[in-house]
Amino acid sequence: MELIKSRYQIKCEMGGCRNISEYTIKTARVGIRAHLHICTPCMGALYNLLAKEIVPKPIENAIGGRRKGER
Repeated sequence: MELIKSRYQIKCEMGGCRNISEYTIKTARVGIRAHLHICTPCMGALYNLLAKEIVPKPIENAIGGRRKGER
Protein backbone atom coordinates (compact mmCIF):
# COMPACT_ATOMS: atom_id res chain seq x y z
CA MET A 1 0.00 0.00 0.00
CA GLU A 2 1.06 3.53 -0.66
CA LEU A 3 -0.31 6.95 0.35
CA ILE A 4 0.11 9.65 -2.28
CA LYS A 5 -1.14 13.23 -2.73
CA SER A 6 -4.03 13.32 -5.17
CA ARG A 7 -3.40 15.19 -8.41
CA TYR A 8 -7.05 15.26 -9.46
CA GLN A 9 -10.20 16.76 -7.99
CA ILE A 10 -12.17 13.62 -7.16
CA LYS A 11 -14.91 13.18 -4.59
CA CYS A 12 -13.99 11.40 -1.36
CA GLU A 13 -15.00 7.75 -1.57
CA MET A 14 -15.80 7.27 2.11
CA GLY A 15 -19.50 6.65 2.75
CA GLY A 16 -21.63 9.80 2.56
CA CYS A 17 -18.73 12.27 2.36
CA ARG A 18 -18.99 14.94 -0.33
CA ASN A 19 -15.59 16.60 0.16
CA ILE A 20 -12.87 16.69 -2.49
CA SER A 21 -10.17 14.08 -1.86
CA GLU A 22 -6.67 15.25 -1.12
CA TYR A 23 -5.01 11.84 -0.80
CA THR A 24 -5.08 8.53 -2.64
CA ILE A 25 -4.39 5.15 -1.09
CA LYS A 26 -2.91 2.96 -3.80
CA THR A 27 -3.18 -0.79 -3.25
CA ALA A 28 -1.32 -3.63 -4.93
CA ARG A 29 -4.41 -4.69 -6.87
CA VAL A 30 -4.90 -3.93 -10.53
CA GLY A 31 -8.10 -2.46 -11.90
CA ILE A 32 -10.59 0.31 -11.42
CA ARG A 33 -10.89 -0.17 -7.64
CA ALA A 34 -7.12 -0.21 -7.00
CA HIS A 35 -7.21 3.36 -5.61
CA LEU A 36 -9.14 4.79 -2.65
CA HIS A 37 -9.57 8.57 -2.75
CA ILE A 38 -9.96 10.11 0.70
CA CYS A 39 -10.22 13.64 2.14
CA THR A 40 -8.31 14.92 5.17
CA PRO A 41 -11.22 14.79 7.70
CA CYS A 42 -12.09 11.22 6.71
CA MET A 43 -8.43 10.20 6.88
CA GLY A 44 -8.22 11.65 10.41
CA ALA A 45 -11.34 9.73 11.46
CA LEU A 46 -9.94 6.53 9.94
CA TYR A 47 -6.63 7.09 11.74
CA ASN A 48 -8.43 7.46 15.08
CA LEU A 49 -10.37 4.23 14.52
CA LEU A 50 -7.24 2.32 13.55
CA ALA A 51 -5.28 3.73 16.48
CA LYS A 52 -7.82 2.28 18.91
CA GLU A 53 -7.25 -1.20 17.51
CA ILE A 54 -3.52 -1.09 16.82
CA VAL A 55 -1.73 0.14 19.93
CA PRO A 56 2.06 -0.20 20.08
CA LYS A 57 3.42 -2.14 23.04
CA PRO A 58 5.57 -0.14 25.47
CA ILE A 59 9.31 -0.70 25.34
CA GLU A 60 10.58 -2.11 28.60
CA ASN A 61 13.89 -1.03 29.98
CA ALA A 62 16.42 -3.84 29.68
CA ILE A 63 18.43 -2.68 32.69
CA GLY A 64 15.55 -2.48 35.19
CA GLY A 65 16.37 -0.79 38.47
CA ARG A 66 19.56 0.91 39.53
CA ARG A 67 22.99 0.32 38.14
CA LYS A 68 26.02 -0.56 40.27
CA GLY A 69 27.43 2.46 42.04
CA GLU A 70 24.20 4.53 41.93
CA ARG A 71 22.42 5.45 45.10
